[in-house]
Order: sequence, then C-alpha cells, then structure tokens
Amino acid sequence: LIDGGLLDHHSDRLTELSVARRDEDPARLEANLAMLRRFDRERLSPDDRLTHDVLEALLALAPEYRAFEWRSAAALYPVNPMDGVQTATPQFIASQHVVRTERSARHYVARLEALGRKIDQAIDEMRRQARAGVVPPPSILSASLAQVEGFVRPAAAEHALVTDFARALERLADLSPEDRAGLVAQARDRMSRSVYPAYQQLYSVPRAIGCD
Repeated sequence: LIDGGLLDHHSDRLTELSVARRDEDPARLEANLAMLRRFDRERLSPDDRLTHDVLEALLALAPEYRAFEWRSAAALYPVNPMDGVQTATPQFIASQHVVRTERSARHYVARLEALGRKIDQAIDEMRRQARAGVVPPPSILSASLAQVEGFVRPAAAEHALVTDFARALERLADLSPEDRAGLVAQARDRMSRSVYPAYQQLYSVPRAIGCD
C-alpha cells in the first residue's frame, strides 16, 4: 500500500535469500515470545488464556529451529514446483509491482536485476543444503527445471516481464517516448544480462548437488 509513497524504501529490492535472512525469523519469534510473557496471564479471560497458551507453545519452538542449520530462508527446498523462488518471485514482480510513475518504473527495472541475484542465492542455498546432506527428491528437481525451461523459452526481449512492462509504460502520459524506450531497453538488458544467466545456471544444480 505504500509502494511509491513517502514511506516506500523497499520497492526497488527483493527479500534476500541468505543464512542471515533465515536467522532473522527465529530471532523475531523469540522477541515475540518475550513480549507475550510480559502479559499477566492470570488477568485474562479463560478463552484468552487458551489463546495465550497456544501462541506461547508455538513461539517456544523458535529456538529449536536453530538446530537445523540446513534450513533455508525460503521453503524447505528453495527451488520447488509449488512455491519455489524460480516461479514465486517473477510472479510477485508481475502481479504486485504496479508501474504508476517513472520512479516505480525504475524500481521495476531494479527488481529485475534483483531477481537474477535471488536465483543465484537460491543456487547457493541448494549447494549449502546439499553439503549438509539435504537434497530435493528427483521429482521435485525435474518439475522445477521444467518450469525453468518454460521461463527462458522466449527470447529475453520478448519475455512477459518485459512486454507487460512496456505496455504499462505506455499508460504513463508524463513519460516521453525516449524515456519509455530507455526504460524498456534497461528491462531487456537486465533480463538478458542478469535474469536469464541465473535461470540457466539452475540446469547445472542437479549435477552439482549429486542428483543428476
């Protein structure tokens, strides 16, 4: 709701997929648990006590997550056919990043650059998990790579992330034709220079993690 507004400090980036980002989750849950325990349970109604106890039990599991060093900041497997970053992230950009102004258009281009980095991070995470003995089943890998094949099938300049962006720019009356062309050229560049190479690297992952 604040994209493009005064409080917009995020719409030119994507959430990192890293160990540091992963470790923020249990830290946040532990902070919430400490806050919950500051409430006087005895002053709550019976229904609220039940809610309190269920929430406390769930939040108390947070420290146990740290024991599983192989876990990812994304799903169990960062690349998977259900909600893997290879599909969820471009879908997020396409459906949630609304281009209303020149600024939001430039942020869209920045997010395309970030998409390539996020796929690189997913590959690093899969290799890290493999070193810990955690690898996706072959069926998950094959289904995910079929999605990757579909993603890179069109030429970078003809990908929907570029063509839909170009159509969105046509609706910005305050942009000159030269500015529109420049932004579309930047989007094509990010797709061909950052996004496609990262996606194509996914084909090497099964062999790298011993699942070819």
